[in-house]
Amino acid sequence: MARTRVPRVRDCLRFCFNVAEAQCTNYSLKKAEGGRKVNLASLAFFNVERAFGDMGWLSVITYDACTCLDLVRQFYCNLQVVGDYNDVERGGELRITSYVKGVDVSFDYRQLADLLGISYAGPLVFCAPGEPQFFSLQMRAEIDSQLIRPDRWQMKASYLRSYPRVYCKIIQHNLIPQSGHYERVSQLTQYLLYCICTRQPVCLPYIIMPTMISATLPTYTGNLPYGRMITTLLTRLGVDLLDEKIQEKSFS
Repeated sequence: MARTRVPRVRDCLRFCFNVAEAQCTNYSLKKAEGGRKVNLASLAFFNVERAFGDMGWLSVITYDACTCLDLVRQFYCNLQVVGDYNDVERGGELRITSYVKGVDVSFDYRQLADLLGISYAGPLVFCAPGEPQFFSLQMRAEIDSQLIRPDRWQMKASYLRSYPRVYCKIIQHNLIPQSGHYERVSQLTQYLLYCICTRQPVCLPYIIMPTMISATLPTYTGNLPYGRMITTLLTRLGVDLLDEKIQEKSFS
């Protein structure tokens, strides 16, 4: 599947995909952002099940999984990247490889989608953190009109309309894990919210992969993202969870 362009949105990927040797001592001190299981019944008023189901993302917010911190740390410590952004631009592949508990881990975005049970339909879009020019002015206006309450003008979580505000919290905990202040709504989160509200497909597993890669950069200071997702992924690839310490969270 060739990379598809999104009208009025520039694809901004500015960091290097050639990850240097992992700093495992650093990772051993980090916690994992596990994500939170969504209680669909308690959020029925906000049509969460339909909204995320229509996007093909329901499994990653509802699977009954745990976070095995040591395995997540091993995954990031041994993470390597095959291919780069330019290869994807030419229709090539971006692949993540790792080695966890004697098991070789390797996937591209399609294989990641199959392993997690999510859709890979839609354009391949990613916005690197801190990128100031992701949206055109027209796209910016469309997103603001869809997401922000009419009596507000800034993009903050507390200023979002009621439905996008609930979806935003789910995205920040599960789809694009965010460290620090949850009042800030990243440009990539804004774009996912816009796609959910307008039912426009976008390739979530492609977004997940560079988000994982960004956690290996020396400048990254947050928790290790996708703890529950990575544990689920490793389990489905044959990694044994026996004797592993687990931590669980719920979200409602």
